[in-house]
Amino acid sequence: PIDINKSIVYLTRSSNCNFPEAKYILGLFYLMGIGVPINIDRAMEYLVDSSKLDYPSAHYTLGILLLKNNLIPFNIEKVIYHLTIASKKLSNASLLLGYIYYSGIYVQQDILKAFHYFKELSSLNNPYAKNNLGIIYKNGVKIERNIFYAIIYFSEAIELSNDKYAL
Repeated sequence: PIDINKSIVYLTRSSNCNFPEAKYILGLFYLMGIGVPINIDRAMEYLVDSSKLDYPSAHYTLGILLLKNNLIPFNIEKVIYHLTIASKKLSNASLLLGYIYYSGIYVQQDILKAFHYFKELSSLNNPYAKNNLGIIYKNGVKIERNIFYAIIYFSEAIELSNDKYAL
């Protein structure tokens, strides 16, 4: 049977030995209140410690928290920092960075950076990245307009996941 209390004991021991995964999981437990009361400060401590040990999921989670959690002061530089590190291992981080740079909501719009992240993910057959590349080629902003490439990327997105936006 599942024993959260025993899990917390072993995770805490592992965390004290600087295992980044244990620190990360404990951070999530405090973030979501799993077996412990919700404590954002404690969650952040564990997540930051895990990120200092180069755990990509901790960087990604910190990026998301700093971007979307209104209990934590917004800091786009830290968001970009954590997501950039996470993007080297996690496709979701690359996709989010692409969106951030494409939309220009939090930073100055940078289509070329967005293109870089989407192109990287496209090579991994990410349908959302392919769709976004199709949009960039269709619109021709900062990248030469190329309807042929747009159709190819839209077609690949549809083929991979029947992407309704690409359709």
